[in-house]
Amino acid sequence: MKTWYITRGNNIFVNTEDNTAIRYNASRSAIDDVFLMKEDTHIVYSYNGYKKELDAKAGDIVVTFYAQEFPTPIVIVNNEDWKNNITAYDELMQKQKEEWAAKKSAGVDTPNCTDCESIGKF
Repeated sequence: MKTWYITRGNNIFVNTEDNTAIRYNASRSAIDDVFLMKEDTHIVYSYNGYKKELDAKAGDIVVTFYAQEFPTPIVIVNNEDWKNNITAYDELMQKQKEEWAAKKSAGVDTPNCTDCESIGKF
């Protein structure tokens, strides 16, 4: 049996029977966009000569891939963990935007781009 070790920057499969290891490279660069559907929606996808119509339900995740590389460049995924991650990320981004807007309206200057610790916090 193989064990897959995943860390930041490393993905290694180890075969415990013969004690060999291989690197497993991700294909994340092939994903174009990821959308969390807020409501039931009819989708008309058209890109580079490819056209497909499909229906997504609220809570579905719509993933688009680079059309020239995949036979099906749009798919619908229904996964609670992925949905929860996207929701948590969207909430964090909204909170940061609101904090930035509050500071901006209060006259607080935006950070200097050379101030590395504050970049990304607004």
